[in-house]
Amino acid sequence: MVVLLARGRVSAATVALVGGVLAWWLMIVGAITLAVPTPAAAPAVPEGAKPRVAIVFAPGDLVHVSAPSGALWLMPVDRVTYYEYDRALLDNDADVMAQMRAQPGWVVIVHGQVMGILDVDPTAVQVELLESPNTGRRGWLPVDYLRPYTGGR
Repeated sequence: MVVLLARGRVSAATVALVGGVLAWWLMIVGAITLAVPTPAAAPAVPEGAKPRVAIVFAPGDLVHVSAPSGALWLMPVDRVTYYEYDRALLDNDADVMAQMRAQPGWVVIVHGQVMGILDVDPTAVQVELLESPNTGRRGWLPVDYLRPYTGGR
């Protein structure tokens, strides 16, 4: 606009065109700003409370299962089945999950059942069931579904 003013007279049509283009770009920037979600702030830890810390398990630890359904759950007995099922779960492939569950090699576990840890890898833990049903059976579970055993439920 400064260049246009320096040369001489600016017509009303030119001002309207520049103003319209400017308004159009401001609307686009505003729409983008509103459409992009703002990052969620981490919830504040109440005073006196401990922040949540990742639980690290080691062979020999006693744990209990906290099944997502809160009731019965199936546990694969070998690591390969665990990772194949986990992959099918991530891919949301219901057909593969149903085929895998129809095969032998699964143990029924109960919410709160006490287990001993035998082996640990980054995302899964091999456990041995210490309570019935299926006492003595072994299998693999996600680390997220295990809680330290404190003697109570």
